[in-house]
Amino acid sequence: MPDGSTLWSIIGELPHNEEAEQGLLGALLINNRLFPKVAGFLRPEHFYDPVHQCIYAAIATLIERGDPATPPTLAPFFADDPDLQANGGAGYLAQLVGGEPIVANVEYYGRTILDHYQRARLIEVAGRALEEARRFRMDVSAADIIGTMEADLMALEDSAPQVKPLVTVRAAVEEAIAAADGAARAGTAISGITTGLKDLDWRTGGLQRGELIIIGARPSMGKSDLAWNIAVNAARVAAAGGYGGARVLVFSQEMPPRQLGARLLAREAGVPTDRQRRGEVTDAEFVRFAQAIPDLPLWLDGTSRVTPAYVMRRARRLQRRHRLDLIVIDHLAIMGAPDGFRHQGDTAVVTEITRELKGVATSLDVPVLLLSQLSRQVEMREDKRPTLSDLRQSGSIEQDADTVMFLYRDEYYLRRAEPVRRQGESDDSFNARCEVWQQQLDAALNVAEVIVAKQRMGPIGTVSLHYDGAYSAFSDLDHSN
Repeated sequence: MPDGSTLWSIIGELPHNEEAEQGLLGALLINNRLFPKVAGFLRPEHFYDPVHQCIYAAIATLIERGDPATPPTLAPFFADDPDLQANGGAGYLAQLVGGEPIVANVEYYGRTILDHYQRARLIEVAGRALEEARRFRMDVSAADIIGTMEADLMALEDSAPQVKPLVTVRAAVEEAIAAADGAARAGTAISGITTGLKDLDWRTGGLQRGELIIIGARPSMGKSDLAWNIAVNAARVAAAGGYGGARVLVFSQEMPPRQLGARLLAREAGVPTDRQRRGEVTDAEFVRFAQAIPDLPLWLDGTSRVTPAYVMRRARRLQRRHRLDLIVIDHLAIMGAPDGFRHQGDTAVVTEITRELKGVATSLDVPVLLLSQLSRQVEMREDKRPTLSDLRQSGSIEQDADTVMFLYRDEYYLRRAEPVRRQGESDDSFNARCEVWQQQLDAALNVAEVIVAKQRMGPIGTVSLHYDGAYSAFSDLDHSN
């Protein structure tokens, strides 16, 4: 806090409750078995009094290693502690017990201590923001102050670990049965969020909540189109109230939202994006544009170089206001480095990003669909279908991801491998090579492969889809022919 500030002199002493702190410590010293009631959410720094912080930390240490925590067992650890001596020395420990705390209130004491801690931190966050807002600095804008305040508030919200309740194996199995039953009743073969692509849903069961899902591909394979199609498909099902639908938040770092809007128009109104850019749109097509404007629970964030912390803030805010079921991030390579990792190597940055994004998926209980570029070593092989080793910094990505899929289109490479007559080659030989190439190209035309290379809860394998690049559209492949 800035010394001598009028603001801080107005604030005065920060909120705290000494009686609750003493009551909790006394109750724990009387009955160590009460410790689990507060251990999940209360930490030493939540206490206002530094002496109480030290006593609580010592109690926790002894109990967690299986030793009794009582005034006699704690006293040796504080023999030379000047703060405790100022409070009366070892006699203060006995005083905590002698105050006859109400042991039944231990959890209430803990919640009271945490509430006062959070109130004090709220005052500090607001105070710092007010101080910064009153000072005009060349390198700090109002948006910077808002961002810092948001980050501080998020950190405050996370200051008390939210321990999930224990779940019996019976409850876990019943939840799994309910998911299978829901999929069976819907007739969709999925238990998660739909991709809108039947064969892919059948292979994966949909995008599962709490999972980090990677789609990797080389440039120009269409991975952004695939992710956008999945987002729109899931949102459309949600808008219709269908099973497996999702309210979706898309972080589009590589292209502005209007380009995604143009791709959606291409798909829905049948007007390719290149014609839209050139303004080659007829009156009838403009009418189709108006009819194609969707009303979907789908939100776009075009901010560049987002960090996992930014993703969490935006997603949590949206989840509170509208509910949220799916996060899409395009793409990993242009995300910003997390705090503390900006000057470290690429591997350390990627490792931390994927670790934190897995935390986002788990905390918010939504799938996080993350796009990733593949290394250039793919281009050096005869068979250019990707493998897990082609992921950049593949070790950390493969470790953190629950599902890894690769997008591959043979058509892309075949078009760039059109036969060229070799020196001295006969017409028959050249024509034969051209015929084989043309047959291969015809077979690969508009076909995309989604290679499921890793899936914690399902089989790996390849799914073939139809892809029309002009309309940025993925759809199920017609297997009737």
